[in-house]
Amino acid sequence: MKRFPYLLALLFYLPWRLHGQEVVDTTVSKHPVYELFDLEKQPQFPGGEQELLKYLSENSTLPAIAKTDSCAIQSTFVFSFVIEADGTIAHVKAECPICNKQIEQHYQLLLKNMPKWSPGNKGGMAVATRFILPIRIHLK
Repeated sequence: MKRFPYLLALLFYLPWRLHGQEVVDTTVSKHPVYELFDLEKQPQFPGGEQELLKYLSENSTLPAIAKTDSCAIQSTFVFSFVIEADGTIAHVKAECPICNKQIEQHYQLLLKNMPKWSPGNKGGMAVATRFILPIRIHLK
């Protein structure tokens, strides 16, 4: 029973300690790719979040076969991508396996063709940032 407060303290200390450390990924790009919480200014889709949702809904035309696929009728798919320092989108990938490859390819292309974002900033400079975006589908 005496160990409980120490375990509890450790559980609160570790996330705080890890948050203080910079997370940089160099496996997907030639230059560092930062996580959102490491930035002074977050990347932003042109026009903000509402315009991102509008872009996704207006440009998402699922292949006909996907509309009859039971897994696509009501699902949430999670994609990650890198917003490069110049605002372009790169390294789009599905974070979880998707039941239908056509759906995955459709959304990868849709995300890759997004207009340029305003990039994230760190130390007053534009930097590449990893972004995770869940996409919910609800077909009737």
